[in-house]
Amino acid sequence: MNATETVMPRATPSHPRQGLNVLWAAWFLLLALACGRRSDPAEAVPTPGGPALARITPSTSVETAPPTDTVDVLDPVKAAADLRTLATELAARHHNLFFRLPRERWDRLVEEAGRGLSSLDRAGLAVRLARLVAAAGDGHTELGLDGIPGFGRLPLVFERFDDGLFITGIDDAHAAFRGKRVTHLGKLEVAAAVAAVEPLISHDNAGSQSVRVGTYLAIPEVLTTLGITHPSGPVRITTDDGQSLELTRVASWKAVRWAVPPGPVALHQRKSHLAYWNDYLPEHRTLYFKYNRCADDPAVGMTFAKLVERTLAFPKQKPVERFVLDLRDNGGGDSRIAAPLIDALAADPALNRRGRLFVLIGRRTFSSAVLNTLELRRRTQALLVGEPTGGRPNHHGEVKTFRLPHTGWSVRHSTKYFTTDLVTGDPDALVPDLPVALTGADWLAGRDPVLDAALKYNP
Repeated sequence: MNATETVMPRATPSHPRQGLNVLWAAWFLLLALACGRRSDPAEAVPTPGGPALARITPSTSVETAPPTDTVDVLDPVKAAADLRTLATELAARHHNLFFRLPRERWDRLVEEAGRGLSSLDRAGLAVRLARLVAAAGDGHTELGLDGIPGFGRLPLVFERFDDGLFITGIDDAHAAFRGKRVTHLGKLEVAAAVAAVEPLISHDNAGSQSVRVGTYLAIPEVLTTLGITHPSGPVRITTDDGQSLELTRVASWKAVRWAVPPGPVALHQRKSHLAYWNDYLPEHRTLYFKYNRCADDPAVGMTFAKLVERTLAFPKQKPVERFVLDLRDNGGGDSRIAAPLIDALAADPALNRRGRLFVLIGRRTFSSAVLNTLELRRRTQALLVGEPTGGRPNHHGEVKTFRLPHTGWSVRHSTKYFTTDLVTGDPDALVPDLPVALTGADWLAGRDPVLDAALKYNP
């Protein structure tokens, strides 16, 4: 079957799985029609120094807000069919869906997800299905809410650092708020808002989950469904200086006219639109190679292999004492693309030495970028600098997709498991040799303590 083909019911009536699907359909339809509507939104209570917060108790879920659009209520029969398809096909297609979550627990979660479907709109169903898929514990297996057709965006970008949630991008009409730390989002303190979206995010570890938090908090339909914001009107955001702004939904980030950063921008952030690029830092006699995506990029004007060739010819022109490969923003792709660089570094006696070769990693280092890091650790004397990776050393991957028959939403799933003997046990991240964190305060000031640590390292 084509990887993106819409999944339809099996054609052979006598197949035992066909009978199971019929039972699933009957069960979900019964649940959808028998269960009542969701409860009213949680009561708002005032808090000192901030907007009203939703009171959340064990008996009151943050997923109980009313639908964002009352005309967008789904046919519960079709909603049940999509849930049934997701549950059965994901279990059948994934390399091992129950590697972390026991089958019995998965079945209970599927049953719970089928309750009250008649009360859900599209956003409510999407949030519920995303929560179900994320429970599997595989960062490559997801129903990504940022890919749901019709879901809008707030005209800003959130980034979560160890010292808080910061606004790292915003439309030019609110440029003064760029770089501020957020304290409240809608009706909730930011910690409660983050806790509300975290269960919807498929992830390998806390690092990769943290990366996606900002994206989900910028989707108005998600905020409304979770009860973080009101169903209509602008979204109110309060920052740590006591200032507030109200933002209105836009169809997509493509429509946003972004504010231009007024201050310094760290080197690694300057060409994020390119898959790979390089620079020479003369004061440190360092070759810096930024690798953002494991793919050839026509926008660069040359293949990855060609840039590697030109980069490693540079020491013939200028003195080079260090080589820094930055994988902090590399979310993966084809791990084979990096082979020319890894081969060249491993074979270079001048650069392949402890204290001369550095690989920068972080919470956005994921999938094939983790495999590349492991290969560099195996074949070179590279020193790993930064934060733990967002991907696990042993992880599922080799992603394929299928579509749900009625909503058409795409579900990603792993088809292969990658293992390595370069780590002991099954750690949830590849840990750097030299741990260095990047804070929101660093980002705002244009500082890069991770790169600085590599440049100043003295073995």
